[in-house]
Amino acid sequence: MARALARERLHLVERPKRRVEDDDLLWSGDGVGYKVTARSVRLASTATTFEVAAVSDADYLLGVFLEKETFRLIGMIRMPWSMVEWLGRPHGMRRRLRWSEGSPVEGIAERL
Repeated sequence: MARALARERLHLVERPKRRVEDDDLLWSGDGVGYKVTARSVRLASTATTFEVAAVSDADYLLGVFLEKETFRLIGMIRMPWSMVEWLGRPHGMRRRLRWSEGSPVEGIAERL
């Protein structure tokens, strides 16, 4: 659902401009890759953790906030993948990125 909402709102496509196999990647018309991940929360300002693969061909992380009860889109954030690598805590082959108001992530992420 998050991929479909992101694809519709940001006019992204599933057909990659690069050779890569990642079901969570969407692409802009100019070849920019977005790694899409979603969290179901009560409010987009609710503290949560995004967890993604540590290695990705994405240029950006696209965090999608869905309302917990209805799964209605309540917000999105976009963050350069380099910042995910820098701020995300390693967890095996994945990175965990903590989202909360006042966190460094909030200061870097762009709300869409």
